[in-house]
Amino acid sequence: MKKEKVSFDAFIQLLGMLGVLGGLIFVGLEMQQTQTIALAAQANARTEMLLSRQLVSFEGRAELMHKVTTSQEKDLDEFEQWAQRRLYNWTYALQANNYFQYQLGLLDDEQWKVIERRIQINWDRCEIRPLYTQNPDTAFANYLDSLTDNCSE
Repeated sequence: MKKEKVSFDAFIQLLGMLGVLGGLIFVGLEMQQTQTIALAAQANARTEMLLSRQLVSFEGRAELMHKVTTSQEKDLDEFEQWAQRRLYNWTYALQANNYFQYQLGLLDDEQWKVIERRIQINWDRCEIRPLYTQNPDTAFANYLDSLTDNCSE
């Protein structure tokens, strides 16, 4: 068997190609990370717009906010019930966005555990369950279906 010597130039070219390949892999990973961050920023912007629209009814009306957050629906007039549903929709949108951020890996497990407890607390409020189940966010809806259902008992 005849041994062939690899020239120094060929070795340098191989190292150069490996360097270019490594750089391309790095750029690809960076682009994927940038896309994830862009998706999260876009979702946050949509959620902020929705949340602002939901809360505009409460501007300068602290007494209304207090009443709808501390009263049962049956104790509220028609406008106050409407405002209470807006607040529940606001909560849903915020929690759905938090779930999306967690799925993208932008929330750590400790933050998610706190959010998850809040989601379960709202999910256990059987009177507002219809507001949660009417929203079309499939990923979040599937997550909600996986939670303990304390309303069917």
